[in-house]
Amino acid sequence: MRPMFKTLAVAFGLSLIVANPAHAARGAVPRGTIYTLTPVADISAGGASITICHHTQKEHVLWIGYWLTSNGYVLSDNGCTDSSYYEMRDGFWQAGVAAGVIPADLPETPAFSAKQWLVGFGWFWIFGLVAAFKGLTMLRGSRRRTPAVLADKMLTAMCIVARADGYVEGEETKAIRYAYAKLTGQTLSDQKIQAALHGAPAVTSAADLGTLAGGLNEAGRQNVMRAALLVACVDGNIQEAEHRVISLMSQALVVPAPQIRSMLQDFAGLLNPPATA
Repeated sequence: MRPMFKTLAVAFGLSLIVANPAHAARGAVPRGTIYTLTPVADISAGGASITICHHTQKEHVLWIGYWLTSNGYVLSDNGCTDSSYYEMRDGFWQAGVAAGVIPADLPETPAFSAKQWLVGFGWFWIFGLVAAFKGLTMLRGSRRRTPAVLADKMLTAMCIVARADGYVEGEETKAIRYAYAKLTGQTLSDQKIQAALHGAPAVTSAADLGTLAGGLNEAGRQNVMRAALLVACVDGNIQEAEHRVISLMSQALVVPAPQIRSMLQDFAGLLNPPATA
């Protein structure tokens, strides 16, 4: 320690401290505490060059921090490059500011820099990035899966309605192909449509449609209902059997009657006008 700094240390009542070296507990995984002195400002007093340092301690695993603690400001006569430093006693900071030795705009309580936040809480950032990446992956996967799930349920609903009156007309098959293509961008072959029609369950109660709404949000359920109504309306008349299935389907999909009426208005041009006496 330089003689001038010794004089200042005695004058200001500073205590020389040797910072604890980085400590790692014994074991398979390196962990422990690392103490760091970070330069904040250079000051000059009585011809001596002194550096104000921010003293921090980082708890780490694999040398990556998971918790950072500030131990406040300390003083160093070696630019904060050594493990030794001088602690400030009560009143030293105020006296230094009053004497013009310590910059008045320097906050009395040190704050972590961006680098200290990043290094000191490294595991939090790593876990956060992993969680964000996982969330984005799940979201992308959900976005990829949802159209396929929705398309399959729309196809099932359309086939159920098409079979409701006991036979399938050509216009209904065309409507199934059209609606599926609009949703997925893919064209169904006649073989796939026939297979879907053959696999469509006979519906006698809302319970028979219990899985139709599974995995769909409100918009998805409405799209399934709209597709079913399109097939019901496409041949010009909604048959009694189709009415019954549509009613049960609206219950299973939780689509209220006002929305059903609104959807039917969209397809009004497909329906034949009622017969007049």
